[in-house]
Amino acid sequence: MKLPKRLIYLIEAILVIFIGWAIFGVLTHSSSLESVTVTLTPGGVEYHDKTVFGVGANDRAADYWLRVHTTEGTRDLGIFANTEIGDGLTFTPQSNIPMEEIVDLQLLDKDKFENDVLEQFPYETEQHVGVNYTLEISSTMKLESGFAWFFKTPVGIALLTGLMLGIVIVVIGNGGFSI
Repeated sequence: MKLPKRLIYLIEAILVIFIGWAIFGVLTHSSSLESVTVTLTPGGVEYHDKTVFGVGANDRAADYWLRVHTTEGTRDLGIFANTEIGDGLTFTPQSNIPMEEIVDLQLLDKDKFENDVLEQFPYETEQHVGVNYTLEISSTMKLESGFAWFFKTPVGIALLTGLMLGIVIVVIGNGGFSI
């Protein structure tokens, strides 16, 4: 059965639109967290650990811990133990964190018994100025984030499912497995 030319043109147009949408979506959702730099806000007071009867006086500097809350859960960016803020501390993620998944950022002082929340910022802009601390967020372009976005869409899930079913059918159809 031969398809009419109009139908072939329609199918080609739909494919071009789909591919364009996919490429556009991947590129626009490819922004990832590169680093977060924490500095002291002008006029801000740096946090110091509490001491009880002189115990702990040698390590009064805060143990700065940065956590990023995302739509997928909480991600730790690391700890700077017993560190003065100085010219700033830069936290770098160990794995990819898409910018569109970030909900808020939390700066804490990590302690053995109770962690103190120093600042908490909802993610809205690249710079967050708090009472005592300022967070500078820098991002980078990573296609990994864009593809992760694409394969969470219904179209991406359907495409992956179709590819997996195709592979299974080819393997079983060619006698790769005997059942």
